[in-house]
Amino acid sequence: MPTFSKTFSVRCSEIDRNYLLQRESIPFFFEECFAQYCASISMAGYDMTPKGLTWIISDIAIAYVAKMPFWKSEIKVDIFTSAITPLYLKFDYALSCGGKIFAKGAFRAIIAELAAHKPKRATDFAENFSLSDPSEFSETAIEKIAPFGEKLGETVQRVRLADLDFNQHLNNARYLPRILESVPEGVRENFETQNFSIRFQNEAKLRDEILSETFGDEFGKKFFHKLTRVSDGKTLCVAASAFAPAAK
Repeated sequence: MPTFSKTFSVRCSEIDRNYLLQRESIPFFFEECFAQYCASISMAGYDMTPKGLTWIISDIAIAYVAKMPFWKSEIKVDIFTSAITPLYLKFDYALSCGGKIFAKGAFRAIIAELAAHKPKRATDFAENFSLSDPSEFSETAIEKIAPFGEKLGETVQRVRLADLDFNQHLNNARYLPRILESVPEGVRENFETQNFSIRFQNEAKLRDEILSETFGDEFGKKFFHKLTRVSDGKTLCVAASAFAPAAK
């Protein structure tokens, strides 16, 4: 199965004030598609748990390449395996509407022991995955993320029940909305996200307080972000983003 595809509808809970799909909702679509892909090869969470294994997403990259689709639009998500190394599996994805790609990216996943979260050799599971020649989609690089700039904004949020995944941790797809909370309001109102890279480092649980911080050059449109657990100061993730003027 070189490429796995699913089609979804844009729901009213996922749209912005212009009835377009919110950019921060993109992770929910490829997360759902990836989960269904894993289920199709008997490697979903409920397949892995009895074996003492779990999935860990280590990095996500997102690029927005066209206008977001309108409410109720049908969007297609395509996922393919682009690399298998001893440590991780890399998957690339593309979201399209009417045959036109509007967002694409990549993520790296680790198969780990459920109890200790010690990584297993990803190559030991290679027979379950078919490497694809991404002729239709260009592969997305996972970039290194380095801190820079002065602090431009911060906010503290608490992890709620609705934020949890099946492992009872803060869902990976909910990190991006929390990152955006500390982006200066003027940037969010007048500019659109062009790309995001997120590196996950630690997990958050119910009722954890999380500090969201954004750093950068006040006159630039590139930012460094960090989510930190307030109780022990551990970094949950770091991220980098780029913004451009919003289309009128």
